[in-house]
Amino acid sequence: MTPRVSVDFAKIDMSVDELCQQLMDSSHTRLPVCGEDTDDVDYVVTFREAFTWQQQGLGKKKLSELDLEKIIKIPLTKRIDRVFEIFQKSHKHIALVLDEHGGVAGIITLEDIIEEVFGDIKDENDREDVYIRRCSDGSIMVKGNVVVDDLLDEFNLEHQDIRLDEEYLGETVGYLIISMLERFPVNDEVLELQGKKNTLVLTVKDVTDGRIEDVLVQNISKI
Repeated sequence: MTPRVSVDFAKIDMSVDELCQQLMDSSHTRLPVCGEDTDDVDYVVTFREAFTWQQQGLGKKKLSELDLEKIIKIPLTKRIDRVFEIFQKSHKHIALVLDEHGGVAGIITLEDIIEEVFGDIKDENDREDVYIRRCSDGSIMVKGNVVVDDLLDEFNLEHQDIRLDEEYLGETVGYLIISMLERFPVNDEVLELQGKKNTLVLTVKDVTDGRIEDVLVQNISKI
């Protein structure tokens, strides 16, 4: 969770042009929108929405004049697995966290949960051999926090080759498994991603303390 004092808020009385500039200056793709103060938060705006509005010639419009998306609100005491279920069912990636008095404690994102469950997401600066290990039989052992696109690169596959939705490319292997199973996996559980010529077989080898640690991945080519 990001505490309120560290949250970057958009303001309901700012223009679309001002919002676009704020998004460009920050590293965020979603911003909660506050009213008179940061306890007055009912909406969220996304990078895509903001720049679509600008392209539509609405740059001078105030956010208060637009049809904004409501932000999910959850209590500080809600368990992380329940928050994950809410994100899955609503297809949202951000929620406002409320304290026991109903004030804003901060925000939580889907990425926060993924990093809590699977560990920090690997980026291009991390050591590759720590996260991906090729086995002698051609299979690959990966950590649950390896990004799906990086895994496919190891097998020289495109997402279309295994009929995988493009939206999963930027997600982790652990997230992909949970999303496909619609629950947390157990050790030795198998998930198959079947394409016309290739089938990617993911076997969960190690689940520790509610975290997907190791996944064995095999690429089976059909002749």
